[in-house]
Amino acid sequence: MYLSQLDLEEQELFLDLAIYAALANNEFADKEKEVVAAYCLEMGFENSSYEPKLALDEVLDRISKKCTKVELNMIIVEILALVRSDDTYDPLEAEFVEKIQHAFDISDEKIEKIQAAINQLMGAYETLNAVIQE
Repeated sequence: MYLSQLDLEEQELFLDLAIYAALANNEFADKEKEVVAAYCLEMGFENSSYEPKLALDEVLDRISKKCTKVELNMIIVEILALVRSDDTYDPLEAEFVEKIQHAFDISDEKIEKIQAAINQLMGAYETLNAVIQE
């Protein structure tokens, strides 16, 4: 949704981060692969090999230094949506998000607002799907 606003280097860094996020709980679910493929499509990349190019700490460091606060907020929104895409949010995923939150210096309040907005969006999709199925 927001990834086209990032420059090429930021997009490549984001893709690595997304792969790490999908693997955070040691299970790369099919739904998460679909989301990563959609990210690739949005950014104009060939489908990912699902292998990050850089180490996680380097990705976080480079993103946090290169991106604006608005871009960091966009990235965390996309990562939170990704880890929630398989309808689970387990402690390993929460720990991963917390690591990103600290690297990007994002407040707990901001994370809570993003989580609430994602919940609303997911609820809206569920409602629309139910209407379509009627």
